[in-house]
Amino acid sequence: MKQHKITTLIATIAALLLSCTATRQCVNCGPHPVPYPLSTGPDCGDPSYKIRCIGGILWFDALAGSSYMIKSINPTTRHIIIQPATLDRSACVSTDLHFEGIRLNETLPFAVATGNTIILLNCTINAPHAPPLDCSASSPCHSYIKDHKDAYACGRVATCCAYKTGGPHKEYEVRVRGSGGCAAYQSFVDFNGVSGTPGNGWPDLGVAIQWVAPQEPVCKGPMDCNALLNSKCGVGPTSGGVQRCLCIAGFKWDPANGLCQGLGGQAQTQVQSQISSKLKAKLKLKAC
Repeated sequence: MKQHKITTLIATIAALLLSCTATRQCVNCGPHPVPYPLSTGPDCGDPSYKIRCIGGILWFDALAGSSYMIKSINPTTRHIIIQPATLDRSACVSTDLHFEGIRLNETLPFAVATGNTIILLNCTINAPHAPPLDCSASSPCHSYIKDHKDAYACGRVATCCAYKTGGPHKEYEVRVRGSGGCAAYQSFVDFNGVSGTPGNGWPDLGVAIQWVAPQEPVCKGPMDCNALLNSKCGVGPTSGGVQRCLCIAGFKWDPANGLCQGLGGQAQTQVQSQISSKLKAKLKLKAC
């Protein structure tokens, strides 16, 4: 029984030490997990991937002071789904019109993901756009107006358009303008493009934002890499001349978990072995 308790203690301490020696994941925001590299504070995640936790709700900040509630996060696809701005029912304008819609900082590791279907409403001109806008009579924007009573004011405006995000170049905005463009938008993630039926044919609103896989943490000297097990500070072939905590031979950077992972869980095995040896020496274990 004593041996079993000690073994359990060793495993528990190993897991805790591993989490401390890896790049630390942030604690939950209310009921919502915050996967690495997303960061809600200076001491967890990667600061370049900053989001905010306010009262148990996660928020994604864009340019000009706009902020959008995060509906879900998928660490596998590296997608954040945000709630787009609402429509002013009486005027057919988006409530973030004064921010000119969703505009992302191109120096940060976020971009508008491929696969969003954007409905543009209250358009005054058919402006050039990349990817090209569909402002034809068969555009899904007409079906959207027809099927949604809250978009009734938009039906009084002659032009509406739609487009799907994704292409050879990254996109950093879902843009609206008060003049010379479209004043309102709605967005659907992975919409199949088939016109909806009243009441149940349209998915929930959302805009998918994708983040790029993070690189190793930046460092100025050896001490900065003490928190990342099996790494050392140096300049690698893909670090662009910046010093980073690079994984040593036999270990590979795991951007999903923020650690240097060896084959077959070598990082965890090594930690457990070190702790086991120290505990056995301290407790002077005797064979059962």
